[in-house]
Amino acid sequence: MGVDLPDRRFRTNLDRLPDSDDVEKIELLAVGRRAVRRGELDAVIRNVSGQRGSIAVYNALFQKFKIIDKRAAQEGLELYAEMWDDAKENPGKHPNIERLMLVVSEDMTLVGKINGKYAS
Repeated sequence: MGVDLPDRRFRTNLDRLPDSDDVEKIELLAVGRRAVRRGELDAVIRNVSGQRGSIAVYNALFQKFKIIDKRAAQEGLELYAEMWDDAKENPGKHPNIERLMLVVSEDMTLVGKINGKYAS
């Protein structure tokens, strides 16, 4: 991914991530023993205004880790920088960030399909 120490500004971190313009959507599925909160974790992130930053973060995480587990989710939260703080202060405002927070707190795992193909 090329980002050793995330900046404290989301925009700066986005500029350092791999290009994700060709990603139309990322489908997320919770797996494993802890996947008991499926309704909250199964989601689709689309490459539309307001979600493009999340497309970039999740795409980069899947490129680097292949799955999003606790370690990958923690890195994703650091990439969100000040947006992570805003998500903690305003529950419901940033569902894609809150999903990563839940992966960390519940020690869950997400697999992803990028444009219909599982991340590999």
